[in-house]
Amino acid sequence: MRKTTLCLLIFISLSAWASPAHARKAVGGVARIQPEGGVICLSGPPGATIAAINVREGEFVKKGVSLVIFQGNVSARHEVKLAELAMKEAVELGPGKIKFEGLKMESSRESGSKAIGLQELKVARARSDAAYAERRRKRFDKVGGEDLSAEETDRRNNQARCTKLLLDIATLELQRMKLDYDYEIKLAAQRMDNLVLGQEIRSKRAMEQLQLARAKLAQSMIVAPIDGTIIEVDRRVGERTGDAGTCVKMAKLDQMYADAKIYESDIPRLKVGDKAQISGDALASPIAGVVESIGRIITDTSKIAHVKVRLDDPKQVSSLINMEVNVMITP
Repeated sequence: MRKTTLCLLIFISLSAWASPAHARKAVGGVARIQPEGGVICLSGPPGATIAAINVREGEFVKKGVSLVIFQGNVSARHEVKLAELAMKEAVELGPGKIKFEGLKMESSRESGSKAIGLQELKVARARSDAAYAERRRKRFDKVGGEDLSAEETDRRNNQARCTKLLLDIATLELQRMKLDYDYEIKLAAQRMDNLVLGQEIRSKRAMEQLQLARAKLAQSMIVAPIDGTIIEVDRRVGERTGDAGTCVKMAKLDQMYADAKIYESDIPRLKVGDKAQISGDALASPIAGVVESIGRIITDTSKIAHVKVRLDDPKQVSSLINMEVNVMITP
């Protein structure tokens, strides 16, 4: 086959040189009709059962349209909804809980500080009362001397001891309140850290579950990757995809090309923008075009390179994809 193609290329090239109209000008070759971007083969998971086909051959579809649905699509959509709800809960409720816990922590800190401040005032009052009672006792001891009865002396000594005891009690209560306050603040900070860490873990887990659910949903259907025309549907509802999984072929038919094979000795004569013309038995008339790109790789066996010719009338060949035609390029 390669030898036949090579001989045909040489024949066309020599014929172009021998023709008076194209002497020392035209470069000939064979080409195949191709759509812009080529034919896109859309595949599903190997062995998947087709539940619905939403398109027909020849139908134009927009990017993102669902073309083929596989069994399991309904459950996959349900999993995505559940994952989205979990993600919403993690994103919206989690920060709210953290904020509420922060408010509780701040309220506890404020109330604890006020309680300690009040107790410090009580300690100061008890200290003042104890000092006053002690000063009175000493003063009466100096002034009263033997004139004071034993009962009065005991009363004043007891008053001094009671005020001192009240001071000790208030001081111990202040120390207890400070210890409890420090403990509660540390405990609240630990709860806050746990909430933040739990929120990060839940958000990450929810995101991973959502990504997995969306990936599973994507595997349960075939979606059009571009705006284009369906050119082949090679499966039916109820059938399974093969090992390759190909179900639908589509292409952009608003611009068509001739993928020409040009002999290596003719490549240096060509440049982007050269005028070209294709012809063939299935064409009512030749179609003009222009060279859009010139391949840089020469095949080892056939000694040819690929030249891409953009055709002026794509509609005439939009239903002739992969058809072989003759091409003449004028350098």
